[in-house]
Order: sequence, then C-alpha cells, then structure tokens
Amino acid sequence: MSEEHDHEEEKHSIFGQKEYIKFIYHFNYFSAYAIISAIYCIPTIIITLKMIYLYVRKHKVLSQNNLHPELFRQFLIMQTLCLFHVFIAFFVIRIPNTGWMTAWCASRKPERILKVLMFLNSGIIYSKYFSIILFCVMRVFLLTTSSYLKEKAGLYLTYLTPFLISVAFLLALPRYMENASCSQVGDPFPHGAIMVMSLIRHNAKMPLSFIIEVVINPFVVITISVLNFIMFLKLRESRQFKIQSSGR
Repeated sequence: MSEEHDHEEEKHSIFGQKEYIKFIYHFNYFSAYAIISAIYCIPTIIITLKMIYLYVRKHKVLSQNNLHPELFRQFLIMQTLCLFHVFIAFFVIRIPNTGWMTAWCASRKPERILKVLMFLNSGIIYSKYFSIILFCVMRVFLLTTSSYLKEKAGLYLTYLTPFLISVAFLLALPRYMENASCSQVGDPFPHGAIMVMSLIRHNAKMPLSFIIEVVINPFVVITISVLNFIMFLKLRESRQFKIQSSGR
C-alpha cells in the first residue's frame, strides 16, 4: 500500500523525470509577467520604508487627534507582512511559473528547501491574516473607548502582534511535515511551468494543514467583515451625534 501511495505522489512531482531534467528555459510571457510584477512592487516597498522611517523618527509627536501611534504601528506591521507574502510568493509561484528553476528542481530534488518555502509561505500568510484582524480590532477599540483606555490598551494590543505571529507559524508547522515538490502546472501554462506545493497522497486522510487552512480562511473573512461593519456603525453614530450637537 505504501508503494502505491508513493507512486501516486510521483505522478504529481517532476523529481527525477528526464523530460524536466533536460528542460531548457526560454524567456516567455510568464517571465515578463514576473519581472513586471517585481517592478510594480518597488513603489510600494519604497513608500512602506518611508512610512517606517517616519514612524521611527516622529512616532512621539503623533497624537490621538490625527493618527494614533499604536494604530499606525500596527498598520506598518500589517503592510510589511503583506510585502513578505508577495516576496515569498515569487519563490513559490511566480519564478517557478517561468520555468527558470524547472531543470534544477527536477535534477536536484531539493525537498527540504521546498518544505521550508511552503512552511514560510503558510506562516507569513497566517501572520498577515492575524495582523489585519488585530488592525481592525484596534480601529474599533479606539472608536469606542475613552482617551485613557486608548492610551493604555492600545499599547497592550500592539504587544499581541509577536504572540499572534508565533501562533501563525505554529499553525503553519504541519506544512513542513508534509512532502513537498515541484509540480507541473496545467493550462494555460506551458510545459516546464511549475509550482512549489505540498504533496497529498491519493486516498489519504485530509492533512492537518488543509484542515487548518479551511478553518482559518472563512474565520478571517467573517471576523474582518464583522469588525468593519461595527466600525462603520460607530462612525455613523458619531457623525449623527455631531450633527445633532451642532443643530442645538
């Protein structure tokens, strides 16, 4: 039975397959797309670095009346994690899609490196999700509390970030436990276009990493939607209160 399972995995992997070992890379549409995507990210990286510089140099002068410093810090953490996600996606999807690393992956069989990439990819994605949720929580909290609580609790909420990032990478750990390989991508991608992915054995039980992903994704969407709805309600109440106060 084990040999049958291994055979099913091999059908989805390019490891050791001669047609991929001898594959010769040629510049193609997906190579151009990867380059354009990288160039497109440069302005975002520059702007994010400038915002980080602004926070480091002037965070003491930020006030709760214009831009709350803890909320701004959480936004920068969220934005940085989003950039890390884009960066790791280049190694998992964008570059493999070009065919540039196909022959190397087929001949060297770098499973440990690929497992690390899958682990980092999932860990960064979950960290990004948790940072977005925490950012939304802080927005709602700052809209509904007094100035004293804003000053105290805003700082404590920020300390949750390293804890949530640790939880995110713990949730991603099952990805490292799974087999990983480079697999040929289907249409419309050409022959030699691959993708780094975890391998799931045929007729095997649902892997823990998949269960975690199935639970986290809807949880994140629902939580962010609810928090945004609450925020808009509070903003509407605040606006109506100001209108009523000015009319008196």
